[in-house]
Amino acid sequence: MTRFAMKTDAPFPVSARLIVFTNLDGTLLDHKTYAFDAALPALQKLRDLDVPIILTSSKTVTEIKKLQADLGLSFPAIVENGAGVFVPDDHSGPEIDQAAINSCARGYKLIRAHLDVLEPELRTYFRGFGDLTTLQVAQVTGVSLKDAALARQRRWSEPGIWLGTKEGLETFKVALCQFGLVVAQGGRFLTISSAPGRHELMKRLVACYKKQDVNRDETLVVMALGNAPNDREMLQDADIGVVIPGARGGEMNDVEVNANGVIWRADHAGPAGWNQTVLAALELFPSYQKPLRRVPRMPRY
Repeated sequence: MTRFAMKTDAPFPVSARLIVFTNLDGTLLDHKTYAFDAALPALQKLRDLDVPIILTSSKTVTEIKKLQADLGLSFPAIVENGAGVFVPDDHSGPEIDQAAINSCARGYKLIRAHLDVLEPELRTYFRGFGDLTTLQVAQVTGVSLKDAALARQRRWSEPGIWLGTKEGLETFKVALCQFGLVVAQGGRFLTISSAPGRHELMKRLVACYKKQDVNRDETLVVMALGNAPNDREMLQDADIGVVIPGARGGEMNDVEVNANGVIWRADHAGPAGWNQTVLAALELFPSYQKPLRRVPRMPRY
């Protein structure tokens, strides 16, 4: 593992505790199979230590609910590429005003309406999930028909594929910007939304957890893991940002550490790299070296 290090090569204070924000496809989940078996040791240890794991993805609320059940998690999640947050009913952490955060996002129908008034030479080259059938979404994502149906239940964003040139894509972005929409490149698809983005929602959730910690006299350390361009700002805003190599790993070579943090580059793609770097980070926390509180083992898939 390559570390571009500052202070985080040394242990954190005894009072420090960790919060993890993680991209999914190509990071925690295998890019092709969506399996997370290779990350199970680190996932289990985080659960034993009560470390919040905030899933951060372009996936919909319904997709995230299903994945959280598979992972045994009940923490907030950043959904639809930073268009909104989802807070489970059984969440026992800090108070989070989900409705207030989500109120600033543009609705899915309005995004589709903006797309449909673009010049034909631009609109023709973008194929969004709303332009595809459930079967076609299953084919381009590699998931089951049931999961493809969940992926099409959008609230605030439209993922899709650009079929034109790079120059045309830049023109497409400028045209959507006039409607207050942004286009972000993920590991597999473009995503169109009006939202502040993953890194901004990460900051808001971190603020909620820090507010909870005021009376605990604890230091909150933010770790963020990702593999695609739409993760870049999230990694740069974290105390420990982790670049996971993957299908688009070459585009992440320019991630720069901010003044308070560090960037690590995992040796392995997907969940294996995730497991490696999370376990390495936990070694930097003296408070996590104590005997663990065991929780039920996670199922294997």
